[in-house]
Amino acid sequence: MQETGTINAQVREKVCSGENRRLRRNGFIPAVVYGKGMDPIPIAVKKNEFKGVLNRYGRSAIYNLNITGKEPYTVIIKEIQNQPMTEDVLHADFQRISLTEKIRIEVPIKVIGREVVESKRLLIIQQLDDLTIRCLPTEVPKSIDVDVTKMEDGDVITIADIKVPDGVEVEDDPEQIVVTITETKELVAEEEAEESAEDEKDEKASS
Repeated sequence: MQETGTINAQVREKVCSGENRRLRRNGFIPAVVYGKGMDPIPIAVKKNEFKGVLNRYGRSAIYNLNITGKEPYTVIIKEIQNQPMTEDVLHADFQRISLTEKIRIEVPIKVIGREVVESKRLLIIQQLDDLTIRCLPTEVPKSIDVDVTKMEDGDVITIADIKVPDGVEVEDDPEQIVVTITETKELVAEEEAEESAEDEKDEKASS
């Protein structure tokens, strides 16, 4: 089970674009927490604190959400909206969960052995960054590891090839490609140049 992080928040008294801009200028992120059997609560969290716990625990971790004047909630981060150009966080959605009920969540895919493949002058093309899984909150892995150490040019890994922990169900298409290995452009260019040189030698030898 992953560590549980803590996020502190306060209720947003006003919910409008102007208030959201004011919060962002003052170092806060507008957010909302929702879940089964509760009305959504508009909240604000400190940007630096949010980014800090996110870097430490990860996007798929379980968090204790402490809201001033309210009971604490056990939550996951359901969605983060970023500014397209700067990637700055604009808004966050938290979902209250029960530790005894399965949840649907996206977990990052981590490529293992990248340096081994690249040392062969091969290129790793990662076509999928996250895997959608369903499991108990206490069984959510921090990442799904994909080992490419023994892969060669032309090899692919699909979702069906990935081994996930016990109790974890994958909801994505099993035939979807996750990683492809191919030659680098530089290596292809060198091979083509070598072939061209060999062809020229053969032509000269035959003339």
